[in-house]
Amino acid sequence: MSLMQGALGAAALKAAIDLEVFTHIAHGADTAEKIAAAKSLPLRSTRILCDALVALRVLGKSGGRYTLPPAVQIMLVKGSPGYVGGMAAVIGNAMLW
Repeated sequence: MSLMQGALGAAALKAAIDLEVFTHIAHGADTAEKIAAAKSLPLRSTRILCDALVALRVLGKSGGRYTLPPAVQIMLVKGSPGYVGGMAAVIGNAMLW
């Protein structure tokens, strides 16, 4: 079951990278409301995605605000010297799936 469900975590991570969720949080849009407004997304689906990332331990959450773990700050915030988010387009390519 965990192997089959692993695709769900990968899909959530790819969606967050594509939507630049981590970059928005790093720049102060640290609530579902702020992220949804920044990307013109529905609030409910934004909250569901971000809370799924909390469950996967990719994001932290306290008092309704999302936080970035240090590794995520380095690897998934656009403009960071260690940014590897571009790999999501390669690894998450529909042809590979």
